[in-house]
Amino acid sequence: MRKKTLVVVLSLAVLVMGLACLAVLSGCGEEETTTTAAPPSTTATTQASSTTASTGATTETTAAGGFKGKITVGALINMTGPFAMNGAEIRFSYELAVKDINEAGGIKLPDGNYELVMRAVDSKSSDTEASAAAEKLIKVEGLKIILGAEPTPLNLAAATVANKYNALYLTDYTWTDVARQQNLSSLAVLFFPAGKGGPGETPFLIWDKLPADSRPTRWGIATQDNADGQAIGGALKDFASQHGAQVVEYQSYTPDSKDYSSVILKFKQAKVDALIGFATTSDAITFTKQMKEQNYAPKIFGGMMGFWSTEYSDALGADADYVLHDGFWHPDLGHPKGKEIAEAYAAAHSGKTTVVGGLPYALVQVLAAAIEKAGTTDAQAVRNVIANGTFPGTAMGDLQFDDHGICEIPPTYSQWLGGKRVLIYPGHETELQYMKPWNER
Repeated sequence: MRKKTLVVVLSLAVLVMGLACLAVLSGCGEEETTTTAAPPSTTATTQASSTTASTGATTETTAAGGFKGKITVGALINMTGPFAMNGAEIRFSYELAVKDINEAGGIKLPDGNYELVMRAVDSKSSDTEASAAAEKLIKVEGLKIILGAEPTPLNLAAATVANKYNALYLTDYTWTDVARQQNLSSLAVLFFPAGKGGPGETPFLIWDKLPADSRPTRWGIATQDNADGQAIGGALKDFASQHGAQVVEYQSYTPDSKDYSSVILKFKQAKVDALIGFATTSDAITFTKQMKEQNYAPKIFGGMMGFWSTEYSDALGADADYVLHDGFWHPDLGHPKGKEIAEAYAAAHSGKTTVVGGLPYALVQVLAAAIEKAGTTDAQAVRNVIANGTFPGTAMGDLQFDDHGICEIPPTYSQWLGGKRVLIYPGHETELQYMKPWNER
């Protein structure tokens, strides 16, 4: 008999993830790479012809494919450090979107069509490095439109630099409620909140729909001991209370500690049967392995950030089964280009799946459409188009930004089963399977 189960995990913006190099990245290990048509590239400036107002460098030399010139934008991507695994998936979607836009004719401005070029710079999973990279892209390379990376602290650090120079910092993987509080005129965000409507509430929305006579009753929370972890942990506790769920154990841990046996033992002793974690991919892998070593298998186990990375499933194999993870997109949601994005990722990654897919892809679509609507690559003009702007038919569906330049999307939750991601939320909550004891697999 197939038990229904709910695994809840919250990994968010830092949500990340260590391999320093991944096959997904062309030129992996290099701090800076530029991609154009196929494969696409990422760079941090916008270039336009002299007939178009621009705050970046201008390239009017005829480009390949009959383009009048190039529009180059920067991209901060975690190529190294604890978020490198997630960074690889984000970069793949950025580059796929750039490629598809160029194959469809590029960016159309009043004086002709321009090739979109992306200049990717390694933000090294560090707030300080992200700030320095943004400063270099803007001041040294003259690029004043930058696509962001993850997580929230890293993006806010880079956005603060962009704000100083009236550049545009367009990003996802940043809590929208936190971004709104910053009131940065150069920041635009496509993501979800840490609070209501975000992944902190979703585990309990799933829990609500499980049969009351079988669902778990004793919740545990494991978060990183940093600002992001505290925010997520606080949200989880608040939503647990609102939904009538009992949190019996809460543990904070130092990231990259290598040994989480004492933390796991406390959950085990407290008889926690629904455990939510917030971790980088490397920490999530280590934590799961050490759960198995202690023969601890709550009915529900999962997490945000590091649990959704393909490397998590690759490293654990069958031991990743039944683990829930948050996400940002799923091809089964029915958004435009869902099938094509999923197939492109699978073809490049030996049939593997991704929950990143449409989110970074849609961000590039928004940027291209905003430049076309503005008729210029001037950073603030483009940002003004994004604020209160409507962008229909993206890979995340129809998007509406508010006057802060923020658009909120609902999170997803999926469950690892046989190396595949099975969509649980929204719409499939009762299909969730409870975690089997390690010795019964």
